[in-house]
This record gives sequence, C-alpha cells and structure tokens, in this order.
Amino acid sequence: MPTKSIRNRIKNSGKLTLGRNITLGPLVNTINVGFGCFIGDDVYIDLPSLKLGDYVTIERGTTIRGYNSCTIGHNVSIGEYSFIDTIGGVEIGNNVGIGVLCQLLSHQMFGDRTFGCRWFLKETLIIGDDVWFMGHCSVSPIKAEEKSMALAGSVITEDMKYNRVYAGTPAKDVTEDTGPQFDEDFNLIESEKKFKSFLIEYESYGNTLLFMKIADDLDEENENLTLFNLKKRHYLPRRSEREYNLMKYLLYDKAKFLPYTPPKK
Repeated sequence: MPTKSIRNRIKNSGKLTLGRNITLGPLVNTINVGFGCFIGDDVYIDLPSLKLGDYVTIERGTTIRGYNSCTIGHNVSIGEYSFIDTIGGVEIGNNVGIGVLCQLLSHQMFGDRTFGCRWFLKETLIIGDDVWFMGHCSVSPIKAEEKSMALAGSVITEDMKYNRVYAGTPAKDVTEDTGPQFDEDFNLIESEKKFKSFLIEYESYGNTLLFMKIADDLDEENENLTLFNLKKRHYLPRRSEREYNLMKYLLYDKAKFLPYTPPKK
C-alpha cells in the first residue's frame, strides 16, 4: 500500500516516519500514533485498534495482528521481524524493549475441545514499564511486572516478577546469578551525574543545549525551555526540532522520559 494511503489512515501527533511496503489489513479500524514514532519497511498491521505512545519504534518485518486491541506506551522499541498476537489483547507499558525475532502471544488455541483437547488459553498479555525481552524470546500470555527482563532465547511460560531476570527453556529466575536489570541502590545524584555526562557528549558533536534544562518543577513559568525531571523521569515537551533530535539521541539506552502534561489553570 502506498505510503500516502497509509499516512492518511493513521492519526498521529507529528514526526511520524513510515517505511516502505507497510500493510494495513482488513481488521484495521483505528490507529493512533504518538509523537516521533517510526514504523519500518514491510510491517504488517491487522487488528481493530492500535495505540502507540510517543517515540515508539517498530522495526522492519514486524507483524501485529489479531482481533483484539493492542496498546503500546511511550519509548518502546520493537525489533526486526517480531510478532505480536493480539487475539487475547495486548497491553505494553512504557520504556519497553522487545528484541529482534521475538514472539509475544496472547492465545494458545488449536486442538479440538469438542473431542477432549485440554489446551486452550486466551488472555491479555500484560507487559509492565521498563520490561526488556532480548532477542529471540517467546512469550506466552503472562504478566511481566515492571523492570523484569528475559535474556536472549528465553521461552517465557510463567509471570515475570518485579526487576527479576529470566533465562532458559522454559525460562527460570536467574537473578541470583546475574543480578537484577536495575540497580535498586542507584540514587538521584548518580542519575544526574550520568545524565549530564550524556549531555556533555551530545554537545561535543556540535549540538546546543540552550533549549533545555534539568528542573525540579515542571510547572515553572517558562514557555521556551524543554524541562527534564530526573526524580520522576518526566519531561515537559515543546516539540521543537532540537528537542526531537536530543530525544532520539537519548533513546533507547541512555535515558527515557515520559511526557508531562501541566494541570489546567
């Protein structure tokens, strides 16, 4: 389907990049896409409703299909040739990483129940914030709690607990051997030091940072600056070109921030 036809069927908030040979199947009703998203070559989408947050990347060859909806949060990266089955429904949180060739399943159905097949499962696949599936993971209809992680090649058949690491076939908790994905002792001072080091690096490439600053209060009166709050991992977006370039530089392994909406006055 021509890119122009695809773009006309997608409601987006700006800075949407579309690859070639994207296909929207017959089930598609609504696709709502946040700011700064990328949908790569040869992506196939066929489901009633798909909602993407800001700065979502769907790499080439990925398939998202089924007869229930799929919601994907902010700052999510989906690797090449991944498959997301939405028959049972899929909810993906913010800051989630899905490596190449991953399979995310929300149903397990095939054998004849009329003749006694005992295997039937159709449930919402729920993936919490900051979850990371490395490449070649196969994920059953489970709940992956915030900050949990599966190493490459894992076959996930059971729920994943908060900030635990899993590996194997079927996957087992290996956190005692690997340590957690996130260092729970990492404090705000260390976060600010690390973030500033990335900003210094960004400036070294000839970029300016006069459009942004780190702030404790995102409600402060300033109509021009993009404000970043490290404690809450929020930022106040201005949707400027410089801001967009900085966000793309930070994603996905340096820093991910969620957009903040000031309260109405």
